[in-house]
Amino acid sequence: MEAEINSLCTPIPGQKRRSSRNFSLFHLPANKKVKVVVERKYQGISFTFDVMSDDLNSTDHVIWHNVGNGSILKMPDLIRQSKGLYIANPSISSTVGFTDLVRETFKVKFYTLE
Repeated sequence: MEAEINSLCTPIPGQKRRSSRNFSLFHLPANKKVKVVVERKYQGISFTFDVMSDDLNSTDHVIWHNVGNGSILKMPDLIRQSKGLYIANPSISSTVGFTDLVRETFKVKFYTLE
């Protein structure tokens, strides 16, 4: 496992998009493939989200869009100077009728593929 991060199901209070603290995958080489595993408390709920770069001296930008459990990501060729990556814009899909997930969290794990 290369990284593990907990994320809120909604943006952190006072933030527009960010739902987690920073984490890093910058030690991985360009084009390395990474598999995403999302762990959640309740079955019947799935999450998609963006992974954004916390850029130094510029506007943060999306590295990967619409990521979910089982997604295979490829490390980009170039990442601007950054303080780290973070989970953003979480979206919840539920088949079990949960309506108040504001305080819930989910865990995202990143595994490299050979």
